[in-house]
Amino acid sequence: MDASTVRIVMAEDSSADAELAARALRRHGIRADIAVVSSGAEFRQALEGARADLIISDNSMPQFSGAQALAIARTLAPGVPFIFLSGTVPDQLPADSVLAQATACLDKRRLPELGALVETVLRA
Repeated sequence: MDASTVRIVMAEDSSADAELAARALRRHGIRADIAVVSSGAEFRQALEGARADLIISDNSMPQFSGAQALAIARTLAPGVPFIFLSGTVPDQLPADSVLAQATACLDKRRLPELGALVETVLRA
């Protein structure tokens, strides 16, 4: 990656998981400005308020799902890559069609691979 900062909107209800993801990106040399949100309203506001280069979303949050995040993202930011980062991917996604609409999926147990995945997605 070059030295530019990647603008990321991350839908994640766990601040610890969000920090682990940020660390994985830094370890890979990716400079990121990450807006972490945990509700549909916050997600919409983040996408409407700034241009995102990438969206990362957990699948299972108490009041907001990855499928909902993907639907909102495809409406408000249709060209922005979308990565599911979840402990429930792909086992508990609502339908395979949801997976097909995402750019990529990564299980949280494989978090060290996030930097390489983000680099690949942003270069595509």
